[in-house]
Amino acid sequence: MSMLKNIERYLEKTIFNSRWILAPFYLGLILGIVLLFIKFIQKTIMMFNTVFNPTLNFESD
Repeated sequence: MSMLKNIERYLEKTIFNSRWILAPFYLGLILGIVLLFIKFIQKTIMMFNTVFNPTLNFESD
């Protein structure tokens, strides 16, 4: 039984420590979401500026 416990303990440590391999990917995903949110806010502000402050350039001949 002791051998199985050692294998189990080693496997648990390996799985637990492997989470650090994924950490850079998660940070990259978070950064991407933040950048998309900033772009969304910029586009939304530009849209509201266009809607509420239209420039009417109707020229008559």
